[in-house]
Amino acid sequence: RRIALQEAINEINREIISLNPEECLKKITSNIASIIGAEIVCIVLKQNEQLKLTECSCEFIKEKIPSLEDTLVAWSIKTEQTIMIDNVQDSVITNNLHPMCKESNSIICVPLMFDKHAIGAICVESKRPYAFSTTEHELLIAFSGYASVILNNALLHEKIKNQEEQLKWVLEGSNEGFWDWCLNKNSIQFNIRTAQFIECPITELPKTPLQFLKLIHPDDKLLINKAVKDHLRGKTPSIMCDIRIITKSGNIRWLHISGRCVVKNQFPIRIAGTLTDITYRKHIESEREQLIAQLKEALANIKTLSGLIPICANCKKIRDDQGYWNQIESYITEHSNATFTHSICPNCAKILYPELDLSITENTHDNEPK
Repeated sequence: RRIALQEAINEINREIISLNPEECLKKITSNIASIIGAEIVCIVLKQNEQLKLTECSCEFIKEKIPSLEDTLVAWSIKTEQTIMIDNVQDSVITNNLHPMCKESNSIICVPLMFDKHAIGAICVESKRPYAFSTTEHELLIAFSGYASVILNNALLHEKIKNQEEQLKWVLEGSNEGFWDWCLNKNSIQFNIRTAQFIECPITELPKTPLQFLKLIHPDDKLLINKAVKDHLRGKTPSIMCDIRIITKSGNIRWLHISGRCVVKNQFPIRIAGTLTDITYRKHIESEREQLIAQLKEALANIKTLSGLIPICANCKKIRDDQGYWNQIESYITEHSNATFTHSICPNCAKILYPELDLSITENTHDNEPK
């Protein structure tokens, strides 16, 4: 009997090792029920400090189960102890606690232990008193240890899978590219958004870092190499840089690359991060820089006169910054946007041209227009 039970338990272990959590739970409950001959097999797991009946060989139990907090299986999880009751009527422990099914007389509750903590329990019940032998009890304890590890790993893998799926949808919704570089295999993976950046089918995305490096503009290759090396050497908390890539169609696209190294056992195993298209932002920045340069050039061409200007009291020449004396008109022309046009005032005309009849202007004042 012991050998047959042991072989059956081992077969269950082999079957559940590659199953997902839901299939794993169903396989455990159905097979244990048939091997031990229990009418009821339940698995209760602790989730966020709350107990939940995750699987049961009897569907009606799920609907009629009382509060789990007052059950024997809850006490087994809380105390991390195994319970074996041959006859509920003769048991003292059942005064304030009840089985999963109120008609049950024989009960075995075995906590599922992982990392020295109870993550749940397996509970087998029968309406018959003395339904389970010591051998079945011992084998169930042995099975629970192996099943705990398999079940916990299955739950962790399912959790990671769900988180990866959520992250994928978040990245797709945010229009971000995603990259994952496995350092051990020297392979790199991208999402479909990155294919849109590069303007290529997803099947033609780079599969190695070297293939991706070939897409980077020659002037930016040293920049990305330095950013990666500095991060791997611990000089920077993350990879952050702006680079240009040359798409399959020959266009230049600006990408902001960010990433962080994943370390295991003090060794980097992968670098993962995001790609953001910043082409439009770079275009706006370039236009702004050109406008600023044009404004600076315009301001530099504006000539103004200010401060003290040394001028000769007699000939009216002006001394420049180099110490040379210049005609007033040449100095003003050089240091402003003013242009001179020459004429002769009436007083100077009489001196320069005495032979001319200037009587027409004799009664006018010098400051009046002629």
